[in-house]
Amino acid sequence: MRLDLAERLRCPGAHAPTPLIVLARETRDRELRAGFAGCPVCHMEVPFVEGQLRFTASPPAADVGEGSAGDAATTAPLPDLERVIPLLGLGDPSGTVLLAGRYAALAAPLAAATGVSAIVLHGDPAPPADDLVCAVLGAPATIPFTDGTFRGAAIDASLPSALLADLPRVIVNGGRVVAAASVVAPPGLDELARDDREWVAAREVTGAIVELGRGRRLDVEG
Repeated sequence: MRLDLAERLRCPGAHAPTPLIVLARETRDRELRAGFAGCPVCHMEVPFVEGQLRFTASPPAADVGEGSAGDAATTAPLPDLERVIPLLGLGDPSGTVLLAGRYAALAAPLAAATGVSAIVLHGDPAPPADDLVCAVLGAPATIPFTDGTFRGAAIDASLPSALLADLPRVIVNGGRVVAAASVVAPPGLDELARDDREWVAAREVTGAIVELGRGRRLDVEG
């Protein structure tokens, strides 16, 4: 995992939002290859192994019933890289995207084509780690990153409902989310378009109003 992303890790435990403290044992250039991330509140420790962050529990199954969206996610064709890149608005090589489920297969080619780094969550199999691609393995209760970490995300119906509900929090204001058509968009996203394969939405812009005097005001991002 890139060192700048490791600095944005947040404990997924059921307590006040708390950054994880990272102890590096092996680094390569700007990549963390081995070490631990620990929470000063609940004392959870999560190891980095070969650049991947490894929670111990097995990933839970998606919260869907038989014959529903979960089955569709396993039978749908693989996502189209040339379609997903423009839908996510990846016109410049900056920031990081979150990929889950079948979209995890796009991690390496997407990073190579755009220069944008990718974090894979609930991908099977997880891609090998390099300077642009990393996986979070296991079953965190929430997405273990601070608010606004990702410029966008692409997900399918295999993402558990708790992580789906948490998704808007980790997307920057105005950032894009692409999802399989069977996924129900969580609050905090404004749908922009859809077809029978996918929908694309933007993270709602949130901010505070700052009074400037003489009746003028300015919207400032939170």
